[in-house]
Amino acid sequence: MYSKSWIISIVFLCLFLRLNAQEYVDEKYYLLDSLDLSLTSSKEKNLLESSLKKYHSASQDTLKLKAISHLVENSWDNKIWPRYNAWVYLFTKENLGDLIDTYYQIELSPVDRQLLLYYANAVNNFGIIQSEIGDLPKALEYYFVSLGIREHIKDNIGISETYNNIGAVYSTLDNTEKSLENYEKAKTIAEKVGDNDLMAVVLSNIGILYKETGKTEEALQCYERSLVIKKELNDNKGYGLTLGLIGEIHEDEGELKKALNFYKRSLVIFENEKDNDGIAVSLNRIGTIYFKQNITIKAKESALEAISLAKESSDEAIVMNSSLLLSSIYEREKLWKKAFEFQKLHVKMRDRVKSIEIQKKTAETQIKYDLSSQQQKIDFLSFKNKTQEARLKTNKVSIILISIALAIVTILVLGYRKSNKKKQLINELLERENDTKKTILQEIHHRIKNNLQVVNSLLRMQASKTKDKDIKIAFKETQSRVVSMAKLHEKMYQSGDFKNLNAKEYISHLVEDIVKNYTVDKKVSLKLDIEEVFFDSKIMMPLSLIINEVITNSLKYAFNNEENPIITVTLKQLSTIKNELHIADNGTGYDREKESKGLGAKLINSFTQQISGTIHHNTINGTSVTITFSRLV
Repeated sequence: MYSKSWIISIVFLCLFLRLNAQEYVDEKYYLLDSLDLSLTSSKEKNLLESSLKKYHSASQDTLKLKAISHLVENSWDNKIWPRYNAWVYLFTKENLGDLIDTYYQIELSPVDRQLLLYYANAVNNFGIIQSEIGDLPKALEYYFVSLGIREHIKDNIGISETYNNIGAVYSTLDNTEKSLENYEKAKTIAEKVGDNDLMAVVLSNIGILYKETGKTEEALQCYERSLVIKKELNDNKGYGLTLGLIGEIHEDEGELKKALNFYKRSLVIFENEKDNDGIAVSLNRIGTIYFKQNITIKAKESALEAISLAKESSDEAIVMNSSLLLSSIYEREKLWKKAFEFQKLHVKMRDRVKSIEIQKKTAETQIKYDLSSQQQKIDFLSFKNKTQEARLKTNKVSIILISIALAIVTILVLGYRKSNKKKQLINELLERENDTKKTILQEIHHRIKNNLQVVNSLLRMQASKTKDKDIKIAFKETQSRVVSMAKLHEKMYQSGDFKNLNAKEYISHLVEDIVKNYTVDKKVSLKLDIEEVFFDSKIMMPLSLIINEVITNSLKYAFNNEENPIITVTLKQLSTIKNELHIADNGTGYDREKESKGLGAKLINSFTQQISGTIHHNTINGTSVTITFSRLV
């Protein structure tokens, strides 16, 4: 009996100890439920306690947010900072209410600006979390939302941080040009506001980019600048990481002694910081150098210690690298069994890491590299109103200018009879007025082009939210029409000549862009024979939309069974007022009666009528459309 009671007591004691091993904290004080601090370092606990003390002693919401945001920005514990970041997000969202959607339309109070600043910080941190788990499209979405708010409230440090994060995403996507573009924006702003902490991070990121593209000298310059700043800031972990990056360059260059020196220096720093992941990485690098120097015993010691630490922290990437190094070491020692065991472990870890990378790559393919400006997204709600206001203002200005012009011309004509000198003055004034009108018209076309580009971006964003294939196609066709109109307005404001638009130059570019931007499984060849004729915008606009519709139909339906698709576009001047447009493909043809009921066919007929034209269809040996039209409408 005594024995059974003793056993039961032991069981209860074990359960008690197990339950108490998890330090679930007081939700009211810590603001979170089920927060387990059993494995939290003393440094993190001290940061948590000091931040919460400031929170509970604060009387204003902005001061409370400041305390918790300080915790989020300075914590390295992934069980702590993401949860408090979510708390900041929910707290600010609740206090801001509808202002989150309308902040850019009204004048903000100082308190609202502070709330928006902390809200933008939380959204940016969500982007960091999504980037870490490999959901890059979601990460970019968060970054652009954060960037829009930060730009509006002029949070330069935040803007620089977000550009740095966007650059990191494009770096992961191997888009060096866009990555460097965003890093440079981040660096310029960080330099301007004197944010050395962020400056050091951006320099390291640019250095990594240069190293990956083979620009080792530029990479070293960035790392060395970053090293100086991190030392001034007492950023020990960042200093250790940068030492390792410099060591990698020397290792790649075959300078093993220099590389070993930098790796050992980084190891000392990580040991002082008790950063096991940093220690494991440094040990594995040191072991690799020793192996290359044929100092096998030291190489083995470093690799075994590295893999032991990596297993404790479940870092599969470090286990993968260390196991490969140990397999090579044991192979050199002719200990084949151990070499085989570590090779198996390496393959196992490699497959896991590759699986994670494949998941990330799958997410990456969803991203459009030509992402439109987030400011366009933010301005969506007020876009129509602004467009209407701009039109009204433009009309008023035009009426006033025309009235003034007529008055001036009338006065000058009456005075023309009195002297030749006044005639010269009239000519000068008229010339000046024409220049003014020309400038105003150019500005109008420029604004129309910009507005159409915004519409195109909005259509693209809306299309990305639907999974219905037919709806996506409809959006894409509408985008193509909008782009055709935008390009014509762009051509008009660039040339400044609205009555003599070069058809050869414009139509050639238009056709090439339509084919380039429309996704087809095979390469489509173009045969263009366009005479150098000139039309005004009344002809060119409907003509470009006809071309867009006909070529889009060919790309959609004609080439399913054609190995070498060809599209032919011909424009000829038949007489001083008559012209002929001919578009053909070598595809499968189509049912004329069925297709004539579609939107595309109706648009083609409507635009043909606008240019006083006649249309002829031919579906033998492919499809061809011939339109004869007048240049005088």
